[in-house]
Amino acid sequence: MAECGHRVLLCDLSEEIISRASRLALEKGVSGNMQFK
Repeated sequence: MAECGHRVLLCDLSEEIISRASRLALEKGVSGNMQFK
C-alpha cells in the first residue's frame, strides 16, 4: 500500500519485526509513507 502512496502504520510488539519492516521499506523507497511503532 505504501508503494501506491498510502500512509501505513505498522505496530508490532517485536522489535525484530519492526526493524525488518523498516529496513525493507528503506530498500523499496517507501519509508517516507510509513511509521513504525
